[in-house]
Amino acid sequence: MKKLIPIAILVLAAAGITVGVIFSNLLVGLALVALALGLWAYSTSVMGRATPGGAQPGSADAATMRRYREEHPDATIMDAVRRTRAE
Repeated sequence: MKKLIPIAILVLAAAGITVGVIFSNLLVGLALVALALGLWAYSTSVMGRATPGGAQPGSADAATMRRYREEHPDATIMDAVRRTRAE
């Protein structure tokens, strides 16, 4: 199912552009493109992925990250996660 979502997004976007430009039905074309964008925005392949491969369970120790953030006040949480994983 995960492999079908990118294909569905491309097909919907192409259909929307085709209907809007070639068949001059702008409203239906925009609706198809909007549906493709909505599917892309809510697909699991885009949402919730902070790092390639996803989060690794047990790899972020809260105390280590807190200590890193105290030592580096301008660092973001993702900076702290990356640095503590590298150590």
